[in-house]
Amino acid sequence: MQIQQKIDYEVKNLLPRLHGIANMLSDNPPITRTADLTELLSLSSVIGTALGKVPNAPVLPENAEEPPVLRPQKRRRHQPETPLLPPSPERKQRRKDSHAPF
Repeated sequence: MQIQQKIDYEVKNLLPRLHGIANMLSDNPPITRTADLTELLSLSSVIGTALGKVPNAPVLPENAEEPPVLRPQKRRRHQPETPLLPPSPERKQRRKDSHAPF
């Protein structure tokens, strides 16, 4: 479950950048293949192969309700049962300086 969430998070951040690259390459610009582009091609092939092994999620019929998504609830601020008291009229206590050798 934790790996799934991590992958989903990384994919959400990566997809817009990959779409931008795909849009730039769709016009067939005159570029030369660099080592980084070759690495991107081989890495995308590895990712495609790995994702091809992942089973698809079951498709729900059109009239079926989607399962509810669990979302963290907002915390409610704790209301104190007794009202806050004003500050004490006593003087503030201060720590004494230490003169011990280190």
